[in-house]
Amino acid sequence: MGGASQKSKIFIEVDCPVVLAGEELKGNVHLFISSITDNLVLTLELFGGEKVTYLMGGEADWYNNRVDYPQSGGVLCREKMLSCGFYSFPFAFRTSKKLPGSMKTYDSYHKASISYILSAEATANNLKTLTTTTPVIIRQYIKQKQMLEPSPKLNQLKHFNFVSNKKTSFKVDISKKSFRPNENVYMQITFDNCDCEDNLKTIEITLHRNIHFEFCSGRKSDRDQVVMSYVHKIRVPNDSPLLMNCKSVGFSFLLDFKDKHIEGCGTSFGKIIESKYFFEVTAKFGNYAAPVRIFVPVIIEPEELEPKVCEMFDGRIEMPVSTIEME
Repeated sequence: MGGASQKSKIFIEVDCPVVLAGEELKGNVHLFISSITDNLVLTLELFGGEKVTYLMGGEADWYNNRVDYPQSGGVLCREKMLSCGFYSFPFAFRTSKKLPGSMKTYDSYHKASISYILSAEATANNLKTLTTTTPVIIRQYIKQKQMLEPSPKLNQLKHFNFVSNKKTSFKVDISKKSFRPNENVYMQITFDNCDCEDNLKTIEITLHRNIHFEFCSGRKSDRDQVVMSYVHKIRVPNDSPLLMNCKSVGFSFLLDFKDKHIEGCGTSFGKIIESKYFFEVTAKFGNYAAPVRIFVPVIIEPEELEPKVCEMFDGRIEMPVSTIEME
C-alpha cells in the first residue's frame, strides 16, 4: 500500500465547510503513512480572529488592529503503532455559540475580516510532523436582542414620515428573517395614507450593510454599503383610480448581490467588528406627498461553499469517530 519512496501525507475533508456557531463541524482527517509508525498523536484545532486595517482620511499612516481568539481543540487519536497505509479518522468538532460569524469587507481605505482555520497535526517517533489546514465559515448565532438593536448610523433615522400633514402608517412584513445571496424574498407592504388622493406609485427597496469597526483602541469608524436595490411599480386598475386606506401590496424579488458583496457576506457580531444588514423600504406617492420610509433589520447568511474532496485516499482504513468539544 505504500513504500519508502512515497512521502507521508495528511488532508482534512470537512463534510460542510459552513456551520452555525454552536453546531458540529464533521469530517475526516485522512493520513497516509509511508512506513511503520509508533506513538502517533493526531490533534485537531480551530484558529480564528478578527483583523482591521484602516487608512484614516487626512493621515498617511495605516492603522492595524486585531483580536486572536483562544485556539480550541484537542487530541483526535493516539495510536501505539500503525503500519504503512491509508487511514481516515472521522471527527465531530462542536463549536461554541460565542464565535462571531465569518465575514470580510474592503475598500480603498479599509479591510476588515473575521476568519477561521481548522488545522490537523500528526506527530510520531519516526515521522516528520505533518500539518494541514482548511478554511471554515462560521454562521453567526443570533439572539433576538442583537438583531433588533439598531446600528449606530440608524439611531437618528425616523421610521415614519408624514403625508398631507397626517401621519401615515406603513408596515413591512417579510417571509422570514434570514436569507442567503440569490434567494427570493417575499415582502408584504401594508399602508394607510389617510385618504390622501395621491396614489402609491412605487416601492423602492435597498439592502444596506452597515460595517462598524474599531481600528485602534477607542477609535471607531463606520461604512454603509449598498448591497442591492429593487424597484416595484404599483399598477392601479382603471376602475380603481386611488389606492387609499389600509391597502396591502405583496411581491417578491431576488437578492441579487453585487459581485463584490457576495464573498465575505454575513451578519456578524465580533469584538472589534460588526456587520449588520437592513432593508430600507421607501413608498413613493404622487407629486404632492412626501415619501414614507422604514428600516427593517435582516440576517444575511454566508454563501454556501462546496467542500474540498480528497481523491487520493481510496481504500483507506476507517478509524473510530472522535468527538471534540470547544471550551
